[in-house]
Amino acid sequence: MRPPRLARACLRRLLPASHRDLVLQDLDDEFARHIAPSRSRLGARWWYWRQAVGSWPHAFRLRHPRVAVADSRPAHRRQHLRAVVADARFAWRLYLGRPALTAAATATLAVGIAVTTAALSVVHAVLLRPLPYEEPGALVHVGEVNTDDTRGIHGPAGGNLSWPDFTDYRRAQRALVDLVGYSGGSRTLTTSAGTPDRVPMAEVTAGFFDLLGVRPQTGRLFTSDDNEPGAPPVVLLSDGAWRRRFGGDPAIVGGTIGVNGRPATVIGVLPASFAFPLRGQAELWLPIRPSSSQLERRYFHWLNVIGRLRPDVPIEAARADLDRIAAGFAAIDPTYHAATASAVLPLTDVIVGDVRPVLLLVLGAAALVLVVACANVAGLVVAERAARARELAVRGALGATRGRLVTQMLVESLVLSAPGLLLGLGAGAGLVSLVVASLPAARRAALPHLDSVTLHPVVVATIVVVSVGAALLVGLVPALRRPATGLATGLRVAGASRRGAQLSPSLVAAQVALSVVLLASAGVVGQSVWRLLAVSPGFEVDGLFTARANLGGARYATPEARLEFHRSLTTRLAALTGVSGVATISQLPLTGAGNSGTFLVESVPDAPERSTRIRSVSTNYFEVMGVPVLAGRGFSDRDVAGSPRVLVVNETFARMFFDGRPLDQRVAFPFFTDRPFWQIVGVVGDEQLRDLDMAPLPIAYFAYPQTPDGEFGLVVRTPGDPAALTGPARAVLAELDPALPLFSPQTLDEILSASLGVLRRRVVLTLLALFAVAAIVVSIVGLQGLVAQTVSERTREIAVRVSLGARPAQVVGSVLRRGLAPAAVGAVAGLALYLLVARALSGLVFDVSPVDPATLAAVVVVMVGVAALACVAPARRAATISPTEAIKGE
Repeated sequence: MRPPRLARACLRRLLPASHRDLVLQDLDDEFARHIAPSRSRLGARWWYWRQAVGSWPHAFRLRHPRVAVADSRPAHRRQHLRAVVADARFAWRLYLGRPALTAAATATLAVGIAVTTAALSVVHAVLLRPLPYEEPGALVHVGEVNTDDTRGIHGPAGGNLSWPDFTDYRRAQRALVDLVGYSGGSRTLTTSAGTPDRVPMAEVTAGFFDLLGVRPQTGRLFTSDDNEPGAPPVVLLSDGAWRRRFGGDPAIVGGTIGVNGRPATVIGVLPASFAFPLRGQAELWLPIRPSSSQLERRYFHWLNVIGRLRPDVPIEAARADLDRIAAGFAAIDPTYHAATASAVLPLTDVIVGDVRPVLLLVLGAAALVLVVACANVAGLVVAERAARARELAVRGALGATRGRLVTQMLVESLVLSAPGLLLGLGAGAGLVSLVVASLPAARRAALPHLDSVTLHPVVVATIVVVSVGAALLVGLVPALRRPATGLATGLRVAGASRRGAQLSPSLVAAQVALSVVLLASAGVVGQSVWRLLAVSPGFEVDGLFTARANLGGARYATPEARLEFHRSLTTRLAALTGVSGVATISQLPLTGAGNSGTFLVESVPDAPERSTRIRSVSTNYFEVMGVPVLAGRGFSDRDVAGSPRVLVVNETFARMFFDGRPLDQRVAFPFFTDRPFWQIVGVVGDEQLRDLDMAPLPIAYFAYPQTPDGEFGLVVRTPGDPAALTGPARAVLAELDPALPLFSPQTLDEILSASLGVLRRRVVLTLLALFAVAAIVVSIVGLQGLVAQTVSERTREIAVRVSLGARPAQVVGSVLRRGLAPAAVGAVAGLALYLLVARALSGLVFDVSPVDPATLAAVVVVMVGVAALACVAPARRAATISPTEAIKGE
């Protein structure tokens, strides 16, 4: 094997003629004798190239014997490193001797880094970290939409499927590996201790966990046999339920627990890392076993479905494939599927939902705080370097190069910013824990990784890189001016140090501008929260205690048994001290849209079916809740089983389907097997089923005695503290049936506060308000420092003016004008900048414009007032300057 010709030719050109043949001969002999026989062709050629490249310093020295390149480099590096270490020691001593400057810079940077770290940690956990499943990017959520908006049979994009639709999709689709279904709810759990508790649960089809790539930490998963009707009851436990309720005992696998009063075998425990945000708090996982009505009724949409895309199949192809199947449903079921289309969305988008823009908005606001903090530190450093202009001029006159001075400034900036970086990271970790802990448990569990959010290495690295970059930029700001070269010139320039701080007004104006953006954003969101809370939910919120009860088990299998228990429970609760009324409803207001059903109108038999939300309420529900009866009557004690079936509808129902005149109309609901007609006897005001910022939905109310359900919500009105009724209500239920738990006790005001529409605006408002306050405080510090520096630089001028007869008011006015000028410029620039970013708030505002003139005017007044207050103290000091002392000091 011959040596590589290109490497040999390069080395021949580098070597001088006197050594060329000798070096090449030695290298060729070594290659031929030892390297080529013992290595592969590629390895041998690679060896020769390494030898040739490694020989270039020696060849260079042979050509230029007076230049020691290889030897001088390490010495130069060591000398440079010693200089940097010396600069760091000098900076440390310098800033220890200036505690005010160090404390201001450290506190300012710590605030900016803390809020940015917290916001970035949450954004990284929720939006950037992948879901904890195998190939999460291939997971999709499958639902159906009704393209005919007037019918309202199906929900929005990503809505539920009926069981027949699910099985048809699963059998005929070709774009997905598989489709699996899940549903949610709650069950009564009874452990060996015998204490019942109502816990959240999820029901899934076979293959659900296999699709996600989840393996149990002990035991087994569901099989297709577990989904069969009549199969033995089995259950999987979440890791949290296993540890909290059973002490992490592995012997529980194979044992039995009580689920809704029936024994169920525990077949396994899910891993601690498993979380499914769409059923985030589920403690029990059960196999889905559809009822006969669910198996048959194509219009009964109740099943959530997810799937996994086949390799190299885009989501658009999956949508087209499922749309092909959905188009065939019209021929099978023209009544409910005449305008059905599929809805295929990435699972991440369904989980994150509307939270993405909110989190990005919060991250942007936090970044503005960090920019304000960096601008403030830059202003402090500019002022500090201006005060040290004499020192830097002397260093330059004594031979320090421009590069050497710039290196010193950069090292000093890094040393100054290091404590703020460390404190900010620590405070950011505490802040993110505080913010996450302040959210309701249900909201935390509904977002991926939020319960386990920590300072991720990616977040720490990003913050460190940004902070170090900002520190280097701050260090370069004073170095933009070319230092004086001569000693006399340097001392003369140092005497006019005010020019060294010429960037400070610009930095202060930038801080004020960004503060205006944050304050205006907080003001608009605050207006929205105030107006949203002023919206009437359709009932009287104050003094209402709520809870839920579920009548499971064979004891309450008949309508008569459920009705008798309902009567006994409400009677005993009404007898409690301080209780003024007790009522029930199948699903409490402000907790979701709930069940829906289609109906036909007797007087218009050819009209298509319509869809409405349905509720079953006690006969006194409207009186207890304070829902007004607008027409006809509400329910009464004569509306019982066996009496004429009556219906009460809300105002939206009457307007949408009967032009506001529904009284005495008769409607039939297909989900009742005997299809009876129900007469509408009354119209009541609209209750909010979901959030206050959503339009009311049509509701049909049934009287509980005519439709006794096994699960209902309690509403108890009291003039006192409604939260104090939790204990007495539990005691009443335990007396009636110790096996039934009272679950989800809370006041209706707590439900209102935890509703998504209010909660997300309150969280954003709180964070924006904190960020705005932090930015304003930092801006005040920067503005006050600028004015104080201006007074210090103008001491001689002010003294001369005073000696010539200037009054204190004139001196104060002059200082205030110089201080308020950058604040005014910043306020105007902030308004212009806010107009550019106002669109980001469009999803959070309610009943107010993002550019509300009154709010923006108030923001400007506040910022100018704050700026004026920041300038008062330095201005008053300027008015007390003594001409004699000032001139003597000069």
